[in-house]
Amino acid sequence: MPSTQQQQQQQQQQQQQQQQQQQQQAADAAAAASSGCSTPVVLGVLLRNQAVRSISTLLAWVLQRPALIDAQQLVPITAHLHTPTALFYISHQSLAFIALAIREEGNSSSSSSSSGGGSVCTLAAAMTQQLEQSAVQAAAAQAAQGMQAEQQQQQQQQQQQQQRQRGDWGIFWFILSILQSLINMWHCVAEHDPAMLRTVLPAVLPLLQALQASGPLIPAVAVSTAVTGSSAASSSSSSSSRDVKGPHEAFVQVQISAMALLWEVAALLEKQESGGAAALLQPDLTCALLTDAAVIELLLQLLAAQVGLLHAAHVTHRQQQQQGLPAAASHGNSSSSSLAQIQQEASVGPKQQYRADLLPIAAFHQQPDMLQLLPGGQAYLNEAARQFVSSSSITSSGSSSSSSSEPEGLLLVWYEMRRCLQAMLSSLRRLLATRNADVAYNNADLADNNADVANNNADVADNNADVARLKHVPALSAAALRLALQLQLLAAGELQRQRAASQQQQQQQQQQQQQEQEQEQEQVDGMQEAELVLVNSDQLIRAQIHGMLKATGSHSLPLEVLQQAGLQLLQALAAPLQQLQLGEAALLAGLAPAEIGMNQQLLALKAAALGLAPVAVRIQDADVPANQLAALAAAHPEAYASLVDCFLRSPAAEPFFGVSTAEMLAYPLKVLASSEHLLGRPVAAASVASALTSLVKRAVQTSSSSSSSSSSTGQAAASAALLVVVLARSVVQLADAMEAAGPQVLFRAIQARPAFQTTWASHQGGPNHGVMLEQMLPLGVKAHHTEQLQWQHWQLTVLHAAQPLLLCLRSLGMASQPEDEAPLQATQAAAAAAAAAAAAAAAGQSDAASSGSSESVSANNSSSSSSSSSSSSSSSSSSSSSSSSSSSSSSQVKWSHLLHVQRSSPEWAAAVAAFDDKWPDLWQEEVADIYADFVDGAAGVVQALQQQCADVVELCRILVTAAPLPVVCNNPNCCSFEGVSEAAASCKSCAGCRCRYCSAACQRADWKRHKGTCKRMAAAELSCV
Repeated sequence: MPSTQQQQQQQQQQQQQQQQQQQQQAADAAAAASSGCSTPVVLGVLLRNQAVRSISTLLAWVLQRPALIDAQQLVPITAHLHTPTALFYISHQSLAFIALAIREEGNSSSSSSSSGGGSVCTLAAAMTQQLEQSAVQAAAAQAAQGMQAEQQQQQQQQQQQQQRQRGDWGIFWFILSILQSLINMWHCVAEHDPAMLRTVLPAVLPLLQALQASGPLIPAVAVSTAVTGSSAASSSSSSSSRDVKGPHEAFVQVQISAMALLWEVAALLEKQESGGAAALLQPDLTCALLTDAAVIELLLQLLAAQVGLLHAAHVTHRQQQQQGLPAAASHGNSSSSSLAQIQQEASVGPKQQYRADLLPIAAFHQQPDMLQLLPGGQAYLNEAARQFVSSSSITSSGSSSSSSSEPEGLLLVWYEMRRCLQAMLSSLRRLLATRNADVAYNNADLADNNADVANNNADVADNNADVARLKHVPALSAAALRLALQLQLLAAGELQRQRAASQQQQQQQQQQQQQEQEQEQEQVDGMQEAELVLVNSDQLIRAQIHGMLKATGSHSLPLEVLQQAGLQLLQALAAPLQQLQLGEAALLAGLAPAEIGMNQQLLALKAAALGLAPVAVRIQDADVPANQLAALAAAHPEAYASLVDCFLRSPAAEPFFGVSTAEMLAYPLKVLASSEHLLGRPVAAASVASALTSLVKRAVQTSSSSSSSSSSTGQAAASAALLVVVLARSVVQLADAMEAAGPQVLFRAIQARPAFQTTWASHQGGPNHGVMLEQMLPLGVKAHHTEQLQWQHWQLTVLHAAQPLLLCLRSLGMASQPEDEAPLQATQAAAAAAAAAAAAAAAGQSDAASSGSSESVSANNSSSSSSSSSSSSSSSSSSSSSSSSSSSSSSQVKWSHLLHVQRSSPEWAAAVAAFDDKWPDLWQEEVADIYADFVDGAAGVVQALQQQCADVVELCRILVTAAPLPVVCNNPNCCSFEGVSEAAASCKSCAGCRCRYCSAACQRADWKRHKGTCKRMAAAELSCV
């Protein structure tokens, strides 16, 4: 026994001596580092003698015994030299000074020579290796977990929580300061010698995971801890002279430094993968870092703080504009408008709604589900905003500017936001592109290829693992998507505000030329940053939509997103297209839409509301939720139609999107035409009419390039009449374009069997999302696959589209009715217009098919179902308004002149009577019933079909001439796509009847056709208002 006791005493003495030696070594290292001799020679000596490993081992030993550390003696250090508290403090200081010395030496060496940076990066790699060998990272993570458990216990005792002292956060702050010093050192490696990142990156991910795991330690209220001037050196990224630093500030500063490092790594990897740089990084290791949930969470938290700061600036700008004050790039206290108020203010006309800088934007960054993702909630947002506004903290994260002016500070915030967005976008793209690209095709062929069952099952298992991983990514939550929508709208508003300020400044000539040049350059930089953020946030939104659908396997985004943020979703998807059309986006104009994914806007909306195309697992019809596209169109018809309208007028509207675009537009047409309440909103009717006109223009352009009164006077009836006349003009335009192309062009297009992008698929991730293709096929049975019969199918499609129009004209009193029929009400006319809208959309795509294999869209059999649905819709609809011919009510209704077209145009009245006498069946029977014998190819039936088609088109042509159009350009031959919408572009009025044109040239070109109607309307005292 005595011998055993002696051995234990000897071992204890040896341990004490070893600890004293290591402690003295740490003190000597700290003294050497702080004495100004931070040269590569001194640093090399320290690392060759394993100084960092020894210091880290001591620090790890103390962190494993946090009870031995007296937090009250840490700040300032008052403990005796030979105590664990002093050991912790000196070890921390030593590591911090060594890391700081390496970073400063790297910065100075890079400015003087290229070789110096490489040697310093070697020192940084050696220090990282010694840190890993000491296991200090695991000890720090364990200490953070212990602090979290202790905090949870204290939260259960309210009195103890209220008595918490400032010094209690000392240990936590010291751990964060070491982490920030290391991250700054690694950032120096990434900047000066990326090849050394192979050695450094394995240590980055565990520390960032530990950082994010310590997030629950951050309190929901501001708490600060005193820090002495000597310890401030460890947080080298901050040049603040304050002596008080709380956990929020320390945590945010570490995150900002980490974000700069992650952006650098992501940029290097993308450059390496594109062939623009040598293979310096290990792809697997780097992707594991970028796609980790903790890394994405870190970027999301910083993005929320940046969005909150810019939202406050947007609110201030709107208030200044409403008060008539000059615009300023200032920021104020964030205020959250209610969603109901925002939706009410956003329901404006087709022209006014494109003032993106005045658009009310919801404060989604302050929603409870978003605050739950932030360490400390609102307190984190406040501190992070202060850090980003501060020029010193922004400079430390990578910017070269040190100006503290407020406008330039916000410019730097946009710069930091762009880097944060790019890093997050790179992470999500890689996360969504993992291992499951071929699962869909394997599953589709499973029934025909049983030999691949085992391989397919393995792929499915990998895919299930990836899906489970996606469910835990915070950036794929409903709160994160709403945040991205908010950011998209803020970027569009800032871009438009900067452009307006630049134009205003160019008009002011009284200022000095030098000052003007400086301010103009600042505005150019601001517009570029805002535009880059707009592009990146748009890509982020699409990646989030695809990732959320892939993670949940549902048929739409969560209802909380579509119902609470449906308006913002529509506005955000339209924002980049609008800025491009307004000429605000100079960088966007130089890029192909497909290059940045802007041509996917409508497919993104379709996926958000209908889900991804199913792969192998077929769900039952009972599991399919209600169509959310129809719900979005009903809730926000103006914003929905404006998105489709702007897409059609932009360079992104390529021909192979024709099918999906027509399908998307059919929803607001049906919803609007079947609701008297919506028809009573003139803005909604104008927006839908504008989008429909743009669709027909695009189809006609495609086709042309290949061929080288008793009435209801309510607003609902007038709006329905507007849609009917626009649809009738669409039939004329498409029929004329098809006649110009001829049967041969149509048949060649069908034989080519072109494919069109219709929806996103779930079988592929990445930036292209995977797109399902729909191929155009000949209509009818195989015997009908001839040039003549396919042309007759086209004529039958025209009749399918026209018959609901005829029923709608009669219901509205725009065409004479038989004496034995009672007048139908506006709601019945609206129901018929719904079927007409869908049929006209199908006809439009049939017309586009005439352009050939690369510019064609298929006419499908949906027109027959649309036509058959008109009768059931009409019979089931109910009337809630009565006819009235009061002149006082007519004066209050927009576009009421359309309801009096029989009175103002004798030509139209005569044409209706002649058509009624010649083809009475078309007012009563379905087209499908009339031509039930078409499949037999009877000569008499074919001749009647051709004649009816020609007469219907001519009847529509007379109606278009007799009923001048407001809202859209009245010239049927207009082919301009200027402006964000047809309604916004048609700003010139006829002096006589007040119909609209997009330009004086269009008005002059249409005058010969229009002048007779214009004079007759003046005689009847009618106008297009």
